[in-house]
Amino acid sequence: MIVWIGKRWVLFSLLAGLSGVLPGAEIRPVSSEPELQSALASRNEDVEIVLSPGIYRLTQTLCVRAGNVTIRGTQDAAAKTVLRGPGMEKKEYGAAPHAIWCEAPNLTVTDLTIRDFYFHGIMLNPGSQRPRIERVRFLDMGEQFVKASPRAYGVGVDNGIVRDCSFVYENGPPRTDHGGGVGYTNGIDVHAGRNWIIQARPFSETRF
Repeated sequence: MIVWIGKRWVLFSLLAGLSGVLPGAEIRPVSSEPELQSALASRNEDVEIVLSPGIYRLTQTLCVRAGNVTIRGTQDAAAKTVLRGPGMEKKEYGAAPHAIWCEAPNLTVTDLTIRDFYFHGIMLNPGSQRPRIERVRFLDMGEQFVKASPRAYGVGVDNGIVRDCSFVYENGPPRTDHGGGVGYTNGIDVHAGRNWIIQARPFSETRF
C-alpha cells in the first residue's frame, strides 16, 4: 500500500508487519561511494539512503547491521544509479566480494543497478527478515544474484519480496570455479525461507 505523507510517498508492506520505507525515516542523500559507506557505518535504524545517479565503485561490501534501512536510487532511473564491483571473474576482489551484505530486518533495495561482483549481489544472513528488493537490475554475478542463508536447519530468512527486477549475464555465466564448482550459480537462492513473493522478469543469458 502506498500513501502520501507530508511531501513524499511512503510504502507499507501488507505482509507480516511493515517493510520498506517507514514513517519518520531519516533521509540521507549521498552522491559518492565514501558518503554511501559512511551512511551505513553509523548503524542507525530507520534510515533511507538516497543515491544520486552515478557509478558507485565499491571499495568494500555495503554492510547493513541496523533495521529498517532503505538503499535506493531515483525512481525510474535504475540504469543510471550503479553499485559496481571489481568484476564477476576477478578473484582479487579485496573487501568487496558482494555488493550488499545484510543481517538486520526490513532491508529495502530499490531503483538501482548492481553489477560485477565475484560472489553475490545481495547477501541476506540470519536476522534479515522481511527484505524487499524492487526494480533492481542485476548484471554479472559470480554466484547468486540474491542469496539468503539459514540460521539453522529449517530456519531461514522469511517474508521476502523480489519484484520487477532483472537478472542478466551480459556475456554468459561465470567460466571459473568460485568455490562451488564451475557453473555454480543461481538467480535467487533462498535456504529454508518461507512466504517469499517473487515477481521478476525472466532471467537472461546474453552473448555478444
